[in-house]
Amino acid sequence: MLIRRHVAKLLADYYAQPANRVVGSALLTEGDINFKRLWGEWHYRRVCSRLYANQEGRWLTSVELMRPFYSRVLGNFVAEQAEASLKDSHDCFDIVEMGGGRATNATIILTHLQRSHPGIYQRINSYTMIDASPSLLELQEQTMRSTDHADKMKFELKDIIDVAEGTTSFLNPSNTPTVCISCELLDNLPHDKVRVKGGRLVEQGNILPLSEDGDNAGSDGHEMQQTSTVPLVEAFAPLSDPLLSSILKLAPEYTRTSVLTWIPTVACGVLHRLHQERPNSTLMFADFDWLPPPDLTKEQGLAKRTSTWAAGEPIVTDMDGLDHSCYLESPDHCDILFPTNFDHLAKFVHKSWNISNNAPFQVDVYKQSDFLERFGPEQVDATKSWLTGFTPMLHDFSNCSALTVTRRQTSNGEGTNKGKRNPNV
Repeated sequence: MLIRRHVAKLLADYYAQPANRVVGSALLTEGDINFKRLWGEWHYRRVCSRLYANQEGRWLTSVELMRPFYSRVLGNFVAEQAEASLKDSHDCFDIVEMGGGRATNATIILTHLQRSHPGIYQRINSYTMIDASPSLLELQEQTMRSTDHADKMKFELKDIIDVAEGTTSFLNPSNTPTVCISCELLDNLPHDKVRVKGGRLVEQGNILPLSEDGDNAGSDGHEMQQTSTVPLVEAFAPLSDPLLSSILKLAPEYTRTSVLTWIPTVACGVLHRLHQERPNSTLMFADFDWLPPPDLTKEQGLAKRTSTWAAGEPIVTDMDGLDHSCYLESPDHCDILFPTNFDHLAKFVHKSWNISNNAPFQVDVYKQSDFLERFGPEQVDATKSWLTGFTPMLHDFSNCSALTVTRRQTSNGEGTNKGKRNPNV
């Protein structure tokens, strides 16, 4: 079995839990955080600690912690891209959100468009939420059903790995302008692990059961019958997987990072499918560009891990908040989070989407704080502490970046290049 398929099974088990166990809600008893009344960073951290103590899920995202301001910035991004894409006054566009969490983001974006960009709101053909978690998708449907936006909503349960591998469609093929957004999804998409031998030969990682005599049982990378009593090990074989091969052909820089490297196969596959089915798309994907090392006990740190360390190693965290040394040694219902190399991913998009210097689209990478300042300076200002000027919009989640594909600017607007990296190859 390919490593990505094993990781996909682990993540599917994690996301099959009740929604509250997966994504927390940042609602205080008295409502959202009043950022203007915070005394500074220490006060913000204290409020966050209380929020984490009062919610069941393992994580609170930027969308939840910085509501409604973070999502309003995304609403501005959607409005700008729609306005640039719609040529005729009767044209409409689609919005697609992948991994919509508790539907907090969708609710705020649509309400912001309705109030601040009413002309754009009226031209929304549909807002489609795509999720691999049945429990989260059910919560999203329940949440949106009670809003003013229910008639615009579509909900699709999809296994994203099937989309990436081409065994199921992503979206209905169309030239309709489409804005695709995703926050903290890339870190939870299955990855492959590859090994480079002799500086050129690439081998793909497989998961195999360890037989009683210590030998690996089988080495073809196909599906295997797995039981909880059989230990699993990694084994490497010559590169043969079509999806992984096509990605490394377009983005060879992934194999230049280290002898052993994690490859965001599913993320690349989904981005490729998006362009195939919706060539008139723009997008914004935000996520972690680096992650801290796992917080391991002394015994865990000294123990020999089952898998081999590779560049882009994930953090594996259980429902009690304890980290584990690797994904093969973790208990059930662990979250597996990968960092994203945004420059490599952007270069893949350049080649996969065939974006040249005179194409109507451009690919950029921002630090998250720069993206928020670029598309929502008024929202950033609304979250600044009256005393110190601290704002989590700029000073929290400093390990996050945003990948954007946007309509190429026809004129230079003030501040449009701030913090932006254009990773053209």
